[in-house]
Amino acid sequence: MGRLGGMKGGLVPLSVFEKMLTAADDEYAREELSSTVYAPALERARDRSDAELERELWQEVFGAWVKLVRFLEGRPAELTISYAGRFEIENIKRTVRRVLSGTSAKVVLWDLGEIRRIDPTVLNKARSMLEIREVVSRGPYAKMFELAEHRIAEGASMFAFEQVLEAAHLDGLLETAGKVRGGFGRNARSYINHVVHLLNLRWALRLKFVRGMERDEAEQFLVRGGGRKQRALVTAVLESEKLDGAVGHIRRAVDLGSTPATSLRALDRALRRAGSLWARDGLKKNFFQFASVFAYRDVRVQEVRDVMAILIGKRQGRDIEAIRNHLGLVA
Repeated sequence: MGRLGGMKGGLVPLSVFEKMLTAADDEYAREELSSTVYAPALERARDRSDAELERELWQEVFGAWVKLVRFLEGRPAELTISYAGRFEIENIKRTVRRVLSGTSAKVVLWDLGEIRRIDPTVLNKARSMLEIREVVSRGPYAKMFELAEHRIAEGASMFAFEQVLEAAHLDGLLETAGKVRGGFGRNARSYINHVVHLLNLRWALRLKFVRGMERDEAEQFLVRGGGRKQRALVTAVLESEKLDGAVGHIRRAVDLGSTPATSLRALDRALRRAGSLWARDGLKKNFFQFASVFAYRDVRVQEVRDVMAILIGKRQGRDIEAIRNHLGLVA
């Protein structure tokens, strides 16, 4: 399969994001995308809403990813299709956010074609958490909810729902990756375990310092995975008495950048950014080999999130630093 070096050519240069940040308004910021791989999406969404533009950007990413993995066969193909489920989980989470915010309007979801497991038009008809749960838990996602049911705790509805989706999906990915032999399998498991590790750190912080859970209770809500050192770090976070102590443990193992992680929200953003930069850096260096197909997906998804954060921030009149705090690839 090689090192998949051609993928890095499709990434948006970080300089483009900087130009978007300093653009006079959101329209000028949009124009900065015209020289990137998102030019077709930009053209399709010309004179349309931010929601329509976001959908076209997502479709561009998904289309590029499908072309990338079309030559895979056997277990590697099964694993990449499983990883593609993260696209649909994003659709589900967007619907949940719409319901929890009390917004009656439909959100613009993207179509995943042949690999979709839920019809987005059916999902978008949901008007309550119960209706979303009924759509998601029947059929293809029934097993996912059976495996992750214990992760739903009282309160924090969005957090609990995301835990069910993310944790059960990653549990399944690790199980599928365990069936892939040789270097492909080792490479895939290494990448997925790193994703799991950063997610577990973020959840451990919230479970400990927001929900006040003790270590034994909190651990049952985390994803099963990660190496010995990674699990030890999560344990250290759960056993920390204060947030400062947890930050100290994390900083010794994870590059959080120069932004002070003085609050739980700032620390969560720093961990998100660390994951995005880790994936981008590894992809540019051709380090992951087979796992590059995962890194490519994750970097491109973060690009879309950053583009929309800049455009919406510009439209709302936020200053550059306030927008920058919400970005994953531009520190």
